[in-house]
Amino acid sequence: MSNRAKTIFIVEGDNEKNEFFSLIINLFPELDIKSNDVMVFGTNIYELYKKIVDEYGADWDTLDDIDLPFVISKMKNLDECLRKREFKNIYLIFDLEHQDSFYDDEKIHKLIKIFDDPTNNGKLYINYPMLESYLDFDSNPYLYKNIQCSTLVKGKLYKNSVKSKSSIVKIFSLFNKINKSCPLIKDTIFTLKADEINVDKLIKLGFSKNDAYKYNYMLEFIKCYGSISFFEIAHQSFINIIKENIIKSYVMLKYGLKNEIDDDINCTKKIYNSIRDRMEDILLYQIDSINHFDLIWILSTCLLLIPDYNYNLLSK
Repeated sequence: MSNRAKTIFIVEGDNEKNEFFSLIINLFPELDIKSNDVMVFGTNIYELYKKIVDEYGADWDTLDDIDLPFVISKMKNLDECLRKREFKNIYLIFDLEHQDSFYDDEKIHKLIKIFDDPTNNGKLYINYPMLESYLDFDSNPYLYKNIQCSTLVKGKLYKNSVKSKSSIVKIFSLFNKINKSCPLIKDTIFTLKADEINVDKLIKLGFSKNDAYKYNYMLEFIKCYGSISFFEIAHQSFINIIKENIIKSYVMLKYGLKNEIDDDINCTKKIYNSIRDRMEDILLYQIDSINHFDLIWILSTCLLLIPDYNYNLLSK
């Protein structure tokens, strides 16, 4: 079957596909993304750079045409070799991986310069410092949140830190878990208002006694949200995170993040449009911060996938 007119998402690892894209697929069905549209590269961005050099040579960035689906399908020894002409859009999602021994700001700069158009070579979104940045929400203001490069010797330390303190991880983890449940459990919990969830109600709706007690306990923490469903809680939480990252990108490029600003900035389409095509500028800001202050500003540009498709999805 031809993949023509389809979109392909090339991601770094299984976590991006199984957790991040599971959320996007189910929270934003309008995107019409299927699990098969997501290709796991299996290693980091510097290995991607190496594979491109192996295929096209050291001067690859001077060429007009880089066929990334071909490079990756060749690396993975796929039965059917993919070609970029088969895809309408190509998106790449990778981590900065500053802690990696192969980190090289010149290489990553070349990548983001060349991969800047989803309809051509592809568009690269970088997570700073890694994918878990989109979950890094706690009592500290996200706008000015950063991390010392020296603390990123082991990436797992950051990942574990986020998962242990983030206020949003529990919502998304439970959402993905319930999404894999049987239709009765999934449909009931996703549509029932948070303040209506109780053991008796779940039993009346067809839950076994054990399941009623189990899910009532698991969902206890969302009851404070009142007359809004769990799906709406997860959906609005994700939209809020996207908006926070848009605002942070805007402030980063317009004002810088070293000094706090007095203005209250709301996410608007105008602000989004001012940063949507400035992935290179964001990277250069981060590189400058690394080189001069040993700081990486927490930012998840991969979230811009949703407004890149349709900004109006943020107002639903």
